Amino acid sequence: MKQEGNNPKAPDIETPPSQTMEHDLPPRVAWYVVVSLILVLSLHLLGRIGYYQGWYNYVVADAFTLFSLLLLGIGTTIILSCVYAVRPITLMAATGIALILAGQIINVTDGIPSFSSISRPLVRPFHLIKEPLISTGVVLFIGSLFWGVYETHRAKQRLQQEQESLRIQVEAKRRALEELQQIRAQLEEHVAERTSELMQINRQLEQEIAERRQIETALRDSEQRYRTVLDEQTEIISRFRPDGTFVFVNDVFCRFFNKTRYELIEKPWKPLAHPDDLPLIESRLKRMSPANPVVIIENRVYSGTGEIRWMQFVNRGFFDKTGHLLETQSVGRDITERKQAEEALKKSEESLRFMIETVDDVFWQLTPDFRASYVSPADERQRGYKAEEVIGRSALDFLTPRSLASFKAQFSERAKLIEQGIDPGSVTYELEQIRKDGSTIWTETVSAPMFDSENKLIGYQGITRNIDRRKKVEEALRKSEAKYRELVESANSIILRMDVNGNILFFNHFAQEFFGYTEAEIIGRNVIGTILRPEDSDGRAHEAMIKGIGECPERYLSNENENCRKNGEIVWISWTNRPIRDENGQIKEILCIGNDITERVKAQRLILEQQLLMLNAARLSALGTMASGIAHEINNPMAIISVGAEQLERSLGDPRLSDEYRANVTKTIVRNVKRVQHIIQGLRNLSRDGSSDLFVLESVGAIVSDTLEVCQARCRDAGITLTVSPIPKALQIECRSAQLAQVLLNLINNAYDAVKELPEKWIRLDVEEEETSVCFAITDSGHGLGRDLQELAFIPFFTTKQTIGGIGLGLSISRRMIESHHGNLFLDTTAPNTRFVVRIPKRQTLDV
Repeated sequence: MKQEGNNPKAPDIETPPSQTMEHDLPPRVAWYVVVSLILVLSLHLLGRIGYYQGWYNYVVADAFTLFSLLLLGIGTTIILSCVYAVRPITLMAATGIALILAGQIINVTDGIPSFSSISRPLVRPFHLIKEPLISTGVVLFIGSLFWGVYETHRAKQRLQQEQESLRIQVEAKRRALEELQQIRAQLEEHVAERTSELMQINRQLEQEIAERRQIETALRDSEQRYRTVLDEQTEIISRFRPDGTFVFVNDVFCRFFNKTRYELIEKPWKPLAHPDDLPLIESRLKRMSPANPVVIIENRVYSGTGEIRWMQFVNRGFFDKTGHLLETQSVGRDITERKQAEEALKKSEESLRFMIETVDDVFWQLTPDFRASYVSPADERQRGYKAEEVIGRSALDFLTPRSLASFKAQFSERAKLIEQGIDPGSVTYELEQIRKDGSTIWTETVSAPMFDSENKLIGYQGITRNIDRRKKVEEALRKSEAKYRELVESANSIILRMDVNGNILFFNHFAQEFFGYTEAEIIGRNVIGTILRPEDSDGRAHEAMIKGIGECPERYLSNENENCRKNGEIVWISWTNRPIRDENGQIKEILCIGNDITERVKAQRLILEQQLLMLNAARLSALGTMASGIAHEINNPMAIISVGAEQLERSLGDPRLSDEYRANVTKTIVRNVKRVQHIIQGLRNLSRDGSSDLFVLESVGAIVSDTLEVCQARCRDAGITLTVSPIPKALQIECRSAQLAQVLLNLINNAYDAVKELPEKWIRLDVEEEETSVCFAITDSGHGLGRDLQELAFIPFFTTKQTIGGIGLGLSISRRMIESHHGNLFLDTTAPNTRFVVRIPKRQTLDV
């Protein structure tokens, strides 16, 4: 069948060019020809007419002719290039025009009067060739035109020949195309017939292939389902022949033994089994028969990791019609954990049985009516009965009347729950039982009911322990506690017990008299609000201390704190605290024993007040020794301020003094006022008590500067050179600045007193930043202290300055201040001169 879409496109047949192709020149060529001829003729005629009419002379007329010839040459060149003339023709025409133009130029220059008189001798030789040039140029120009016409004629002939040849070729192609179309039509008709036959055959083949594919697909699906089932099993599956060689193994089998199918198929199974189990396996496999085709075997194998694993194999034999074994299918699963559990259970049972039979505790089981169904051998050691003497008897027969009544009272509530099928859990009884010899024994029995799957009571089980010795110990303890209570009640110390929350559980007689509370008033109440106020006199809360004693008593084994009596009187008590723990190690109570130290605290506070007074006296004494120097330091700037003020007053009425002068005087006054303020601030810092200040970050340079402001003038007046090492501006220290400045001042004053009479007088303050601390060193020109004085230097009231009124507290107080900063003050005995060193940590990390 001919299909339109299969037809190839017929080739285009070239049409022979028309006869007008020889005149098919660009339109612009005609315009060039017309415009060039019009311009050439117009210029030439304009020159000649103007000359004959007298409008201008012959030179101008020749100039017009020259321009017309120039346009003729340009136009001709353009036309020749547009008609694609050969280069020699164009060159020949251009040469002719150039020769004509040269002759015309000579003619024009000869006609210019002013130019002719000057250049005539030079141009005269060219007049001889003017006419030949023009003639030659005309000949060349006309010759190029004729040559161009000749070439055009030849091109036309060649074009006609080519057109005829092309027409013949086109005609031949047309005839060939017609023949090709006829052949193509015949071929398409034949192809259509064959296509129809092939399509019919193809439909038959497709139908057969579809049927075959359905069969193959069903077969593959069936095989895939079977293989998937086998591969996805957690069991290892294999099939082997009667000689033991594998014919199939699933993926789990391969992974378990860490082998590929290639390594297993057609190989025997025996190397995988444990050698000791081979006789058992072979004997069991021989038992398979058509009547009994399934055999279960449990044996050991070597896994892929070399580990021995226990496996359970279900082996099924496949037999032919004659009863001959064809192959065996084996499905195995790993039972190693079950075997291990069975082994562990067996050992556990043996261990449990050994424990039950050897421990002193009696294990027993009772029927619902309390008759013994099992009693461990320990009962013979505990009560003297053998098991056969107890089995079948009621357990209640062995209780004393008092214990029987106690048991029935405790069991009555549990019995109601048991009747409802509710498990009340285990319970512990302390029962006095009758031994075989008639004596009694105290026992602790843990009992629990037993129920079946329908929550029906089937009996009781439990453990009985001998607590006869513990009961005797408890009785002795009760007697001892009575004696202890009598001793505590008669003690001359405060004795109390409280729980971890601070609630009072015991308050002895002395404590009642001391605080003014009766036992009924104090027991059960919290210590805060009774013998402790919520806050002490310094504002510190007591709640945190009581909580700390309950949570971590080891930190408060002894403490001294402020207490109060019922009448509001404040007293000080020294407490010793000890935790009382239960059998699990948990803190149950706190035992507190206290002694009145009120008088001692008052004495200590009196001593502290006296020490503070002496400290203030020493500080003021140090400032007094520098009073003259300080006054001098203040008088100098004050004098400058006074003079400046007078100058400002006079300048108010004097117009000759400028504002700049007044501004300079004012700056001088302000600078000296700040100087006085700085000195006074330094005095204030040194004169006040800084013991209650908080630790804050301070600039080391500022502290040293305040100290030097006070003592620098005194040293300068005495001729003592006081120098300070460079101090980094960013260096800071956490301290009480007033106390640190006082220590530095004391050390500088001591150095002053030591060197003021020496011939070489100098004091040096060095500040050195260390990794975690700052070191201050005050060195003077003295040669150190003697060995006997070194040990006495820091002892209070020891002084070597009796003649100048020293009281001997400076170094001892200074050391105490530095120790309150967690630092130290010491004499450097290795230095060649007298050198005291102060070392203070940069940060105060400890509670103060």
